[in-house]
Amino acid sequence: MNMILTILKLIIIPYFLYCLYTVFIFFLTLILSIIVMFIDLEDDKKNRMNNIKNGRERSIK
Repeated sequence: MNMILTILKLIIIPYFLYCLYTVFIFFLTLILSIIVMFIDLEDDKKNRMNNIKNGRERSIK
């Protein structure tokens, strides 16, 4: 019984913590990339609206 607990402490628990760590990092990068993508889309919409507005102003003149 003592040997099983030692194996559990030395191998399985660090492996489980490492898996949790990698999953945490994966989801963190996924969330950050989605946030950056939405920020980039908003900037793209603003630039597109400004280009349309400037194009109309030039075509009127």
